[in-house]
Amino acid sequence: MGIKEAVMEGMKEAMKERREPDLSALRMVRAEILKLEKSGSHKEVGDAQMIEILSRLIRQRRESIEQFRKGGREDLASREEAEIRALEGYLPAGLSEEEVEAAIAAVMAETGARSEKELGRVMGAVVGRLKATGRPFDAGAVNAKVRARLAALGSSGT
Repeated sequence: MGIKEAVMEGMKEAMKERREPDLSALRMVRAEILKLEKSGSHKEVGDAQMIEILSRLIRQRRESIEQFRKGGREDLASREEAEIRALEGYLPAGLSEEEVEAAIAAVMAETGARSEKELGRVMGAVVGRLKATGRPFDAGAVNAKVRARLAALGSSGT
């Protein structure tokens, strides 16, 4: 069973069991699926697109939590956290720190990158390599790691 089918089954179960945060989150996923299918660019949404949808919705909820906490709305923040837990259950296991570090090291060795000016080239190659695994990863964290490595090389190399 693919991720899309698992989400649809989960939505049915959440309806039967009246799990409101789960149901709300899964309805958002369903809306994103329908939007993608109706756009004409995808007749059938596969696991790769589902990972992108789920990752985007989780990222949006994390940003919302930050804003709610700044505004003193802990009740809304906890609801968003419950939705994140529901969505994360449908994602395959993410890439480990070691796998991300290995991909960064390999790309930097292949490209010979030595300064932060080459960030775009390195990030493009690293993200391409990580996406090819079909497993989710945090692009922001990858960017920070690549920047740190390039900065360390730049300061030690001059």
